[in-house]
Amino acid sequence: MAWLARLTGRRPRPAPLQHPGHSVFAVKRGNNASAAEAPRLADQGVAMNTDEQIRVTALVQGTVQGVGFRYWTWRQAEKLGLVGSAVNRHDGSVEVVAEGPRWAVRDLLREIQGPDAPGAVFKVDAHYEDARGGLNGFTTG
Repeated sequence: MAWLARLTGRRPRPAPLQHPGHSVFAVKRGNNASAAEAPRLADQGVAMNTDEQIRVTALVQGTVQGVGFRYWTWRQAEKLGLVGSAVNRHDGSVEVVAEGPRWAVRDLLREIQGPDAPGAVFKVDAHYEDARGGLNGFTTG
């Protein structure tokens, strides 16, 4: 995306994360607390475990194929110690599956929507669930 900003002289605004029924900020495994509920629960003295292992499946839409987006995502995931995959879909989007600590998954999604991501990300639909394991490394396909 940095190349696009240099070319056009402006930076596109990343789309907000959408949490369809689940939130990366859920307080405990299996809790479907919304992002709005998390601060309220934190005010009640409920600690959030950012080291808890979770899995996210994110559908990334925009100009994300043919621009190095999957390989860039792989590098970001490797830096954060995540396992999973980034795979092109037939509709032009990329499906990202990442598993690891809650803080690392959150950081990966922020990076995907940030100004340094290649191409142009218009929308990210993310679904969170308990970590299942069974993934080795981070692959692109």
